[in-house]
Amino acid sequence: MKLFERLGVKDAPAAASVTLHEYVSNRSVALLLRSNPDALDIGSAVVIQIDQTFLLATAGHNLKGLRPSQIEAIPAGRLTLPHLPLRRMGIHRLSETDKIDVAWIELDLTAHHKANIAFVGLDQIGAFSKAQGAQACFVQGFPAEVVRKVSNSEPSFLVESDGFLTLFIPPDSQRTPLRSLVDIAVEYPSHDGSLDDRGVPDPPGVSGGGFWLCPSFEDRLVWTPDAARLLGIARGYLRSEKELVATRIECWLELVLEDFPHIRPQIREAQDRLREL
Repeated sequence: MKLFERLGVKDAPAAASVTLHEYVSNRSVALLLRSNPDALDIGSAVVIQIDQTFLLATAGHNLKGLRPSQIEAIPAGRLTLPHLPLRRMGIHRLSETDKIDVAWIELDLTAHHKANIAFVGLDQIGAFSKAQGAQACFVQGFPAEVVRKVSNSEPSFLVESDGFLTLFIPPDSQRTPLRSLVDIAVEYPSHDGSLDDRGVPDPPGVSGGGFWLCPSFEDRLVWTPDAARLLGIARGYLRSEKELVATRIECWLELVLEDFPHIRPQIREAQDRLREL
């Protein structure tokens, strides 16, 4: 059975009707990372609002050795929008030793900035369960290979959002065993080979992007991207196994719980809900 058949996408109009890419992109930012003035790396992040605290969820390795002044956050990768002002950031203490590869960046937003970006609320965060089997996943990020320089006088870069509809891999089917309480893996590209000739972007740059549980096309009379749930933050690629790996969003919530005492009640409520899923 081909990938799209397994996902429940029966024809081209059904596939074209999916607006999840735009929905997710509007809740994401491209990160321009400059370890020195002549260097440029690309990362991705998801914008999350908890009460009146606005954060970027990303991969810890994106921020290693950097200060906020060395990072540009571009809403949805759109050059026409003002960059988001960054206040401070934190990386999980076990990011390197145990590969709990998550980090936060706190935003210092004005009403002007808020008008140009959407936010993921705690009610849009979900939890992956191995009992769910091979469900549809939408991976979004900003691949480095498609970044283009568009100005010579004052260099600026065109960063394009990319989305990929694929399948979560149940833990007992992963080609390289991962930690069930920390990691999630998806097929990238699909294991059935049906997308091998489609020019799937190389993952560098996607690190920090979201793994989203995609609403089923078959279970709803009206399909809506609002039913998508953020399950993880992309962190690495197992190329030979064709598996893209994320850190579960619960690990990011634990980090934020520790670092932001004033929003602990909201986070604990969300954690209790996730444990029941």
